[in-house]
Amino acid sequence: METMSTHLDAARAWFCAGGAWQAGAGGAMAPADAFDANTESGMQGCRYAFATDTAYGNFRAALQVRHDTAHSDVGLIFGARSTCDFSLLHFPCCGQAYRAQHFWTALSRMDAAGHLRVDRLAMINRVESGTRIWHDVEVEVRDGALLARIDGRGVFEHHGAQGRAGCLGLFVFGRASVRAVRIDGEPAATPGWDDATAQPANWFYPVGDTERGVWQKPQTLLRAAGGELVLTFNASRPGPAGTTSHLMARSADDGRTWSAPEVTGTVEGDPWAVPGTLHRFPDGRVRKLSRDRDGTFALHEVSDDIRAVGPPRTLDLGPTPAGMDGLHMGPQVFANLDDGTVVMFLYGGHASGAGHERIHTWGAVHCRAFTCRSTDNGATWSPLVNIDHAVDGRGQPVDGSFDLTEVCGAETCDGRMVALIRPIYSPWMWETWSQDGGRSWGPCMRGPFPGYATPNMLRTSSGVLLVAHRLPMLAVHASFDAGVSWQGSIIDSSIWVMGSMLEVRPDLVLYVYYDSFESRMRAQYLRVAGGALAPVHRDAID
Repeated sequence: METMSTHLDAARAWFCAGGAWQAGAGGAMAPADAFDANTESGMQGCRYAFATDTAYGNFRAALQVRHDTAHSDVGLIFGARSTCDFSLLHFPCCGQAYRAQHFWTALSRMDAAGHLRVDRLAMINRVESGTRIWHDVEVEVRDGALLARIDGRGVFEHHGAQGRAGCLGLFVFGRASVRAVRIDGEPAATPGWDDATAQPANWFYPVGDTERGVWQKPQTLLRAAGGELVLTFNASRPGPAGTTSHLMARSADDGRTWSAPEVTGTVEGDPWAVPGTLHRFPDGRVRKLSRDRDGTFALHEVSDDIRAVGPPRTLDLGPTPAGMDGLHMGPQVFANLDDGTVVMFLYGGHASGAGHERIHTWGAVHCRAFTCRSTDNGATWSPLVNIDHAVDGRGQPVDGSFDLTEVCGAETCDGRMVALIRPIYSPWMWETWSQDGGRSWGPCMRGPFPGYATPNMLRTSSGVLLVAHRLPMLAVHASFDAGVSWQGSIIDSSIWVMGSMLEVRPDLVLYVYYDSFESRMRAQYLRVAGGALAPVHRDAID
């Protein structure tokens, strides 16, 4: 049994990417600088320490890991040849997971494109999810099979893990720590560590102007009638006080470069104030949906250049569903269907929730989600229907789940609709399908992966479905078979995610999203081709 150094000193050849590491109290190893240091390459805030003097093929490892805050990740690197070529066993966490008793384990592979491809993600039963807890991890990798045991009770297995020899290392995002790392294995010949190849920065800052505030929160990304892209976002200083500006930027080259932002409004003391959402309807016109303080929704006609907003036209969505405190807009409000129908997604809190309890009390908060549809470009809307059409044991309809919040959805290439719904307590997103264009929905079931803070689900020209979300980190899942199966890729770190996706050219998607550390928003181009998702650097877009 070999003990890896608990001090990052000259006793071992360490290569650190994303910033130096240091030893703390009790031998804990963690990045040396501030957790929110804004690295300009690779994934934001991700730190790696590679022990490059020894390689292992088959090995056993023991270590302790700890999430010091909810939005963090920590893990063991193996099979590493460079910062762009390694496997990672990691333990992603976010606020929604830790407060709902979900402990997650993932096995991912870093590739030359700078994405972590998720080979396996599993919720591990019988392991506490709280922060500031040291977890005992035992790992064995043998002939491509990986077995990990967490705290003696939780088990994670994967067959087909990278079995080749490579360097070991440590990984941290956010405030997390590692200690007491021990390795038992037969050292192999050092595979020739490549320290010259850095992880690519697939992201870029679409708007560098921070005069109105350094924290930029993207909201709507769409194409105006004249062909230019329009991006709306808020800018504010971190914290609850001060002025938040509503801004708009424009691009004539599919998002590579953007104009200086125009101010469309300001609000005092509320960094989360959203003036409404813009949407391009099937008739080609852009309209704005707003919500009054009394919960009334209205549509506004918007000029072709997206600069002038007309007066509100109150929408009749029928009576507010029983027990609902009101309905709200999520990150995705509308989905256009091929036949010209528009489906609207809304959600809200239910009065049965134990309002005196914090959301950390499992089951205390109740929420439901609803849809309605328009076949005349928003002039009239059908009554609201619960997106969870649950039935009892005798087939009789019952009210839907209390665990449904923000909805994202799209029409598949075979004419159905699929929706994924952010949960409060469920470990997985809820999934439901509509066979009739959003008129009715099936019972909600546990979906294919966990997720929170989704922007909008998108269907590309070739029929590929894309959805971004929180956990693990900032992941984008792609389905090449109309929502039957999904592939996950981690494209950046995540504390916030959200934002908006738009297909700017056939099968080329621009995704603008919140950064992790309350600073400038980021953007990436993603291409779907050959059954895979790949980043495209901005300079490669002609």
